[in-house]
Amino acid sequence: MQSNTLQTEKIRKLFSFDKRIFFVVLCLAYVLIIDLFQNMVLSDSMYYEAWGQQLAQERIEKMLNHRKEYAWIGFVMMPIFMLVRMCFTTLCLLSATIMQDIKIGFRRIFQIVLLSEVVYLIPAIISLVYFLLIAKDYTLADVQNFNFYSLRAWVGKDNIPSWLTYAFASLNVFEVLYWCVLATGLALVLRRGWSEMLSLVLSGYGTGLLLWIVTITFLLVSLAP
Repeated sequence: MQSNTLQTEKIRKLFSFDKRIFFVVLCLAYVLIIDLFQNMVLSDSMYYEAWGQQLAQERIEKMLNHRKEYAWIGFVMMPIFMLVRMCFTTLCLLSATIMQDIKIGFRRIFQIVLLSEVVYLIPAIISLVYFLLIAKDYTLADVQNFNFYSLRAWVGKDNIPSWLTYAFASLNVFEVLYWCVLATGLALVLRRGWSEMLSLVLSGYGTGLLLWIVTITFLLVSLAP
């Protein structure tokens, strides 16, 4: 009985943080990383070098000016994008719990998802540190394709059909870590086995992720020139 009380208290403390402040800090962290990338990693010369053979210099200059002028839109859209992504994940998990007759509300699942979002910061920080402090000579393509932790990097970009590039890039170490963190949070809250909760995550969020990848892949193929 005492053990259950202590576990309940630990769970209560885990979710006693201010969710709004946590979300704001998370958004600010992403905005800071994006800003550092745009101003310290990606230089104008890299764009001229990458696009110089396909576009006129005046066209590139105009595109760069528009990029700088409307950069604030990306910052404004960041919290909206994150909210949509977290709500999507929460709904996927909630659907799985309903199918398995597990009693847990939307709010508690959303809290678990919010905490798990920290996982997605890790690859962004790794990329930023690498190009700021380690890499000496790199191109725009190097920055865009820096995903050594993904299935695309392990298989080799040249060995994958272009229409499968997004799918292979989406399957990576940190995505798997995200699944594990979600399963851990659910196991703590519901007091169930970790493997059972991982199975729930795969059946709920995994199915949603698959549908998302299929949708994006379809759009990329349809819109491709």
